[in-house]
Amino acid sequence: MFHNMIEKAIHKSQHCQRNWDLSKQVPEEDLKVMETAVTQCPSKQNYAYYKPYIITNREMIESIYSNTDGFGLGRTPPINKKNSQVLANVLVAFVKDSQVMRDETTRESNAVEAKKLGHETEEQARQRQLSVGIAAGYLNLSSTLMGYSTGCCTCFNEGAVREVLGVDDEVMLLMGVGWKDENRPRREKHDEPEFTFPTLSKNLDAVRVA
Repeated sequence: MFHNMIEKAIHKSQHCQRNWDLSKQVPEEDLKVMETAVTQCPSKQNYAYYKPYIITNREMIESIYSNTDGFGLGRTPPINKKNSQVLANVLVAFVKDSQVMRDETTRESNAVEAKKLGHETEEQARQRQLSVGIAAGYLNLSSTLMGYSTGCCTCFNEGAVREVLGVDDEVMLLMGVGWKDENRPRREKHDEPEFTFPTLSKNLDAVRVA
């Protein structure tokens, strides 16, 4: 029974939710779980490679959404749609923490080299991306287990979103978390019901090594 619950949550968390029931509020205790998920998940030697911003301010969320143009530009014929997974009840932004690169006291063996170069090393960049991916996965699954739907977004005007957040470092990933609209298909665009986002099946088999 417990295994079935986890597997169902995994399958549900795979799907991107494109519309939301904004009449509902996310309780503070659920926000606390989300905060724990993105701050206490594993990273290399527990380095804090990113800063998570948990946003419930509706005006800020909509300002960020206005800078998510670009879905479908690579299609033939091209289309240009904003990514409405960002319009969720809660929006989490994962922002690069360049202090890890600048801090001379860090245990990272190549931190001094990075400081001299003025940018992070290839290994630091790789670890940062891994850390954000793990944090997003923790947030995704834990939120799903609490009954929420989610949707990630990497298609946005990064400079404009950075300005809305008032941060200097790169915004790496956005994830909407919230209550799905029970009366609409999940891929129907939140503010354009006539448009349905396409989807693909994940054809991936695990390789078991005995």
